Parts: sequence; structure tokens; C-alpha cells
Amino acid sequence: MVHEWLREELKAAQADSEGIDADNAEWARGGWTVSEDYMHQHQCVRTLRLTREALRRTLAWAEAHHKMSQVLATEADEEGNFELAVRRPGLYHIFASGRAGFNDAFWGGMTSSITVEAGLAYTVKLSRPETACLVTE
Repeated sequence: MVHEWLREELKAAQADSEGIDADNAEWARGGWTVSEDYMHQHQCVRTLRLTREALRRTLAWAEAHHKMSQVLATEADEEGNFELAVRRPGLYHIFASGRAGFNDAFWGGMTSSITVEAGLAYTVKLSRPETACLVTE
């Protein structure tokens, strides 16, 4: 399943890059002056959306290929803490989506992982999101 995530994450990164190029071209054609803050926020929101779509596609792939036993899901508290009891030992990659203060955020990827032993409960805190965009709506 890790390979599927990497494939989906690469697709999202390519789509994000293409979107940035398309935005820049559209803004230049229209003669618009766009503030750097606006451009950053616009690109951040797109990156967040594409990352979440990649995660949804990876989970859909896991379900279609009967790999959901490799997926653990839970809810985090307001501080970003969550607990999972795992049945099988091994390396687990952590992905989380939600709010971090006033930001819409995504944590995870190949750098957010934990090695666990069977039958034990682990408390995990993800402190720095991979992507975080100020919520303006």
C-alpha cells in the first residue's frame, strides 16, 4: 500500500505543479497583479486538496484490493493527540487531516511513521503539519 500512496502522492505533486503553471499563465495573460500572499494561499489550498484526494484514492485502492487490514483509523482530540491499538507489529505511516489552530492542515507522508509492537497502545502527537493553510472562509 505504501507504493500506491507514493504513486498517488506523485500524481498530486504533478497536478499541483501544473496548476501553479496554469495559474501563473492565466494571471499573466489577464495582466493581473496578484499579491504573493494570495498566490501562496491559493497554491496552499490546492496542495491540501490534491493531497487529500491522493489519500482518498489510496484508501479506495486498498479497499478494492482487500488491503484495508493494513489501514487503521481513529479521531484525534483538539490537541492533535490520538491513540491506536495495533494487532500486528511493524512500521506504520501516519496520515492525518484536520485543523491546526486557524489552519486547515494535513500531516503525514513517508516522514511520519512509527514502529509498533503488537497489542500495545501508543499515544502519538503530530506537531508540525506537512501542509497548513489559513482558513479564510
